[in-house]
Amino acid sequence: MATKEEDLQGIQPFQASLKYDNQISDKLLDLLINDKLTDFQIKSHGEIIKCHRTVLYSTCDYFATMFNSGLKEAAENKVEMDAIDPHVIRVIVHYLYGAKVKIEWEKIQAYFDACEMLQLKDLKRELEQHAVRYISVENCIGWYKFAEKYALDNICEVARHLMLSEFPNVCKYEEYRALSFAEVIDYLTDSEVKVRRHDDIVTATIQW
Repeated sequence: MATKEEDLQGIQPFQASLKYDNQISDKLLDLLINDKLTDFQIKSHGEIIKCHRTVLYSTCDYFATMFNSGLKEAAENKVEMDAIDPHVIRVIVHYLYGAKVKIEWEKIQAYFDACEMLQLKDLKRELEQHAVRYISVENCIGWYKFAEKYALDNICEVARHLMLSEFPNVCKYEEYRALSFAEVIDYLTDSEVKVRRHDDIVTATIQW
């Protein structure tokens, strides 16, 4: 979605965590941070994150499937994950160990991508719950398209509501002008679009 960096400056990172007993979480994090008994490596864009198969297996379906499948990654005790931003994968690994992690909004799409790849339903749900707070007439089209891609029902509903109820205002922003011809036609001919004046459709067409 088209979210400008300056628009994110007032948005504070939120915290997410798995539910562990505090003592267990502290011990697991100590093993991770101090590189104790690590037996698996995740590599992303040259950065290596050393971790523990047992923890990954227990907290992430993606890794559980990998370790049960007999793939070469399981045999070699390492996996390449260049599809995920190295900072994002490091944060997610800490999340899997029970740490309270900060999710930066400028990387929100990268976190959703990672959750989709790693099958992290709980974290994906937390991201969605927080993201709906920042949907506006300026970015609702981008959020709607993004939500459709990842089946984010709450975001889809909120973004679509804004697109339909605030049609004249939505059309003032860059996301509307960036739509393809086919997308504009679909939008302008949607029977649920709320127009306030007879010439709203004409104005929207000219603005595109």
